[in-house]
Amino acid sequence: MKLVIYDQEHNIKEIRENILSPVVEGNDVRWEGGSLTGIKFPFILLDDELEVGETLTDEIIQLDKKEEYPAHDLVEENLDLRTRLESAEAAILTLMDIV
Repeated sequence: MKLVIYDQEHNIKEIRENILSPVVEGNDVRWEGGSLTGIKFPFILLDDELEVGETLTDEIIQLDKKEEYPAHDLVEENLDLRTRLESAEAAILTLMDIV
């Protein structure tokens, strides 16, 4: 992936390439081996193969993959997994009572 930071006129301010395993949380992006926090400009994540010039077109901006890399709420995820485990255990106990 590549991280492209741009201004309101779509002029590119910075490009970071070879972003591996990105995680996007608000204005922060973390990846294997680095991070940028408190990004003050709009930014997008694009496939490395995409070539961009000095400015971004609306078509390129629409290829943003940022939504595909959200930060995970581990507390919520753990609660969901615990609930599913308890349901599975209850179903197994019910089946054992029937047999």
